[in-house]
Amino acid sequence: MNAASFEHLSAELGKILTEVESALKKAAADAGDGLDNANARVHGSLRRACEHLRAAQHELADRAHSLDRVVHANPWQAVAATGLVAFLLGMWMGRK
Repeated sequence: MNAASFEHLSAELGKILTEVESALKKAAADAGDGLDNANARVHGSLRRACEHLRAAQHELADRAHSLDRVVHANPWQAVAATGLVAFLLGMWMGRK
């Protein structure tokens, strides 16, 4: 994956989070008075989940950029490491 792919993935995750928040706001507006307490608890839980997803989104983007810099700085070591992992996975899968 290149940086553009990671940016696209990050943007898509952001769109999903925005859609979830919009759906929550609409559901809160449509809910009756009797459901306010339950709605508030659910909304709070989903808001916290969205915050965690946003934090994960930023962490994923940071790690992707870091990995991209390392691979560009050391291309042959990255190729050798990938080959070694592929070889070991092939050996492991061949035994099963």
